Amino acid sequence: MGIVVSLACFAFVSYITVGSEADASSVEKMHLLSENAREELDNYLDSIEQAVEMCAHFANASLDGVALVECGAKNPPDQRTAAQTERLDELIHTYSNQVQEAFGSVATHTNGIVTYYYCINPDISVTEHGFFYSKIGKVGFEMREPLDARELDPDDTKHTVWYYTPITRGIPSWVGPYTAHFLGEVYCVSYLTPIYKSGILIGVMGMDILFDTLVEHIENLKVYDTGYACLLDRDWRILYDPTRAMGETADYSDRLQSTGSARGESSGDTIIRYMHDGVEWQLAYSTLSSGMRLVVCAPVSEVVRSWQRLVFTMPMVAIILLVVFGVGAFVAMRNVSAPLQQLTLAARKLSEGDYDVQLDYNKQDEVGELTSAIRGLRDHLQIYIIDLNNQEYLDERVGVKNLRALNIYCARLDDTIGHEDERDELEFAFVRIDIKEMESLRSSYGNEAADEGVKSTCEFICRVYSKSPVFYVDDGAFVVLLQGVDYANRDEKLLDFSVRSKRYNMRNEEPWKKINVLMGMSTFRPDVDQSAEIVLRRARDRLK
Repeated sequence: MGIVVSLACFAFVSYITVGSEADASSVEKMHLLSENAREELDNYLDSIEQAVEMCAHFANASLDGVALVECGAKNPPDQRTAAQTERLDELIHTYSNQVQEAFGSVATHTNGIVTYYYCINPDISVTEHGFFYSKIGKVGFEMREPLDARELDPDDTKHTVWYYTPITRGIPSWVGPYTAHFLGEVYCVSYLTPIYKSGILIGVMGMDILFDTLVEHIENLKVYDTGYACLLDRDWRILYDPTRAMGETADYSDRLQSTGSARGESSGDTIIRYMHDGVEWQLAYSTLSSGMRLVVCAPVSEVVRSWQRLVFTMPMVAIILLVVFGVGAFVAMRNVSAPLQQLTLAARKLSEGDYDVQLDYNKQDEVGELTSAIRGLRDHLQIYIIDLNNQEYLDERVGVKNLRALNIYCARLDDTIGHEDERDELEFAFVRIDIKEMESLRSSYGNEAADEGVKSTCEFICRVYSKSPVFYVDDGAFVVLLQGVDYANRDEKLLDFSVRSKRYNMRNEEPWKKINVLMGMSTFRPDVDQSAEIVLRRARDRLK
């Protein structure tokens, strides 16, 4: 009777445990699918952002602001003299040709785009409208009639959003999807940036990609057996969904709003399920840099199929075990006392905190099953204890390693430095990153905002130095240990940090969230440095 009760309890606990673990595993898998697809799309979109911003920088640097003002560009067209108007047209014409040549070189090496253009502000030049290149239906880019902003209707948001949105926002922006009137009503997505010089709007520069290009990245994404991926805007209206019409509001948006899940940039570890046509579905989503939502969804029946099989199998296994036990109980009784004693001793040792207890009974019987379960419990407890020990070296405020962990890393490096035959082969560098005016930040915006800024800076550092350990060593101070690939590309990483931080700051209005840091890097010199602490101190002294 005791064994029957034990088996029943074991089956019940297993059912609950397996179901919980299966839910967690499904959430993790769905989230990983959406994040991987998002990362692939964002890498593609980032390449277009970098191309446009590179050309925008060139366009801004190529225009003489003094000459622009002297030509009367700050005045309305009807307040300029005829000579000023003529000089201004000549200046913008020459400038447009320079930008066109540089932009064409960049666009040729940018994958996936179908147009690139520069639309000049009609208040600047009467005769010069910029340039427009397209390769829709062509092998390469061909020059077409420039886009004339004088013909654009600000109220026609369906077609002119590409021009007025970046001007209204005043910053580089992703726009769309929208129907491009200048491409024959093709559905596209654009990255555009307004160009200003001496406070004067010169025009709007941008590149277009077909919306179908984004769809191609996700339409073949495998999500279980019949699941799929789709794209939505920030208001959860459908842009692409193989089962629904464009423009509809997704039927699961109410579920997301009610649970509060819609407010995040991704679904994270939240399990989100909804009903559609009488079928329960599960989804995960991530947000692209363009603001669109990438959603992956699959029927719950497919998500939980594997563990349901296991649950249905368990009663059958239990019945078989009971039959076998009933037939062989008398014979087996003599053989179970020893392993039962071992289990009793093991349980006692586990309760006393001894997790190195040996459980070597491996026969395929009930006791063996129980031994395996306790062995698994022992292993999980060992992992849990190790994890608790690891938390001692983690700064819970920002989620990266702390100063204690850095000291351990330095001690390991010092061991290698102490061996002459290994020291010359040792390659590493430290990057010290300090948030500027941390005390002023706390006094101006409060501790809560300052802490949020520290976390934001930490997340940004971890994205740039994704292959290197990051340590939080003081209030607003970080250290990054560079080895391997990041060490080999250390100078490029510093430049990448600067470029990406500027783009990041343009997207964040809160001053405490902006990346405003001092940085110093120091490389280990085998013939000079006697310890890692010397290298670390040198990096701190080079902060600027």
